[in-house]
Amino acid sequence: MSGKQLYTTNQNLSTTNQNLADTNKSLAETNKNVSATTTNITNLQNTIKNISSGSVGLVQQSAAGKDITVAKDLDGCLLYTSPSPRD
Repeated sequence: MSGKQLYTTNQNLSTTNQNLADTNKSLAETNKNVSATTTNITNLQNTIKNISSGSVGLVQQSAAGKDITVAKDLDGCLLYTSPSPRD
């Protein structure tokens, strides 16, 4: 093997090492983004669950058969659906 061949091999290895380092950096960033996305999905699922259960949102009902409120934390009102309103 000649000196020129060794030099070329070393240059190729150097380029390969740099490419691997760049790939590792990209993979680490991708893993970070996937982790953040997973957290965001979990948070959205929890929000949807809370809205569906009536525990958060503008329209809420504390339990079946209880009053339905609209914007109660924003000086909202009660909704009465029975024929005779309450006092």
